[in-house]
Amino acid sequence: MKLQEIHNQLQEQLQNLSGEYAYMISEEEESIAYHAEMIFPSTSTIGLPLLLETCHRCEQGLLHLNQMVGFKDECRVDGTGVLHALDVSLLSLRDLLTLMITVNDYTATNIIIDLIKASDFQAFSLLHTYLNRKMMDFEQIRRGNDNTTCAADLHHCLKLIKEADFFNKSSKRSMLHMLKQQQFKNKLPHFMKQGCIDVANKTGQLVGIEHDCGIFTCGERTVYAVVLSKDLSCNDDGIHFIQHVGRLINEYLK
Repeated sequence: MKLQEIHNQLQEQLQNLSGEYAYMISEEEESIAYHAEMIFPSTSTIGLPLLLETCHRCEQGLLHLNQMVGFKDECRVDGTGVLHALDVSLLSLRDLLTLMITVNDYTATNIIIDLIKASDFQAFSLLHTYLNRKMMDFEQIRRGNDNTTCAADLHHCLKLIKEADFFNKSSKRSMLHMLKQQQFKNKLPHFMKQGCIDVANKTGQLVGIEHDCGIFTCGERTVYAVVLSKDLSCNDDGIHFIQHVGRLINEYLK
């Protein structure tokens, strides 16, 4: 199977789906894309550029992964994650990032947002990724101030973690390790054969929105994949489409 065959199959399936979809999938210099620069609400995938931004500041000496970060009860928010239910008020920056990535922890994400203050992610040359609100701040969403991203931006973030020389080896190793501990593997990795394909992914979801993006390695081969969806009448439609993309990647890497 070639990437173009995956593209053809996905285009055929999209004709029968409602909602908006985008994807970008690549191996080495070959890539396929659909609506790669279309703007989507980022939901929890904003954690990926936040991870890059935090590690970038660590390399600059402004932060340190092992520094302890204190937070108050008012920082806790409902939603995904576990930190809002734990009786702790002090964690290392590394642990906060790990919670943000592995279980989409909204409280940990908001603490990271408070720590870095603000970011337009200019250091990473992203097109449409902006941090405009904290997690669970639905009032800002109603005002039109949502966090945004696009498939091309998340694809670029993944490649910065795995391939590029932007980060040092230690930072890349730490970020990749966190992504490999992802607990939500019901989308792109769902049909991937465990033990054959190494998975490092980051998900996102809200009502009407389903996202997944990741780095998939089999031996010496690495595929980068991003699939975004919005305006879904049923979230299961987005989940099933993303799972199908993962199934095709699994066949491609065999």
